[in-house]
Amino acid sequence: NASFSAATNVVRTVVAAPLAASVTPTAAGKAFGAADPSPLTTGTLTGFLAGDNVTATYARIAGEAVGTYLISATLGAAGGASVLLNYAITSNTALFTIGQAAQTITFTAPGTPAVYGSTFVVLPTASSGLPVTVTPSGGCTLSGSTVTMTSGTTACVLTASQAGNASFTAATNV
Repeated sequence: NASFSAATNVVRTVVAAPLAASVTPTAAGKAFGAADPSPLTTGTLTGFLAGDNVTATYARIAGEAVGTYLISATLGAAGGASVLLNYAITSNTALFTIGQAAQTITFTAPGTPAVYGSTFVVLPTASSGLPVTVTPSGGCTLSGSTVTMTSGTTACVLTASQAGNASFTAATNV
């Protein structure tokens, strides 16, 4: 205006800094031989501005053996990947655990009574496909899968067992 001369411009620079944020997957798991859960897992996004619509998808290191596998996250934003450059992101991980699967034994009961000197075949199976061990006691013997009655007065007791392995827990004896 007429009373004042123009002021000198004052310039101030404000340094920009990314906003701290983090992504943390939730631990998950399954039994050996089962399908991965869908979705694999969920997680927590912390520090992101709601308007940026940041989302996470989760994946794990490949493998199907009993053990642990790392879960990590891939982030995306509705405005494109450049939106994520506004953040100092801490990417945490979690574990996906594959545990031993349970197994059961199927063992058809032999016909009873079994006469002294008679033979019959037993073929128990395990749901895991692992071999089943049959242990005889009392009035019988076992050779391969053939049981021979060695007594006409003492009952024959057959116990089927499967001890398990790295992938399967031991089955309950039948």
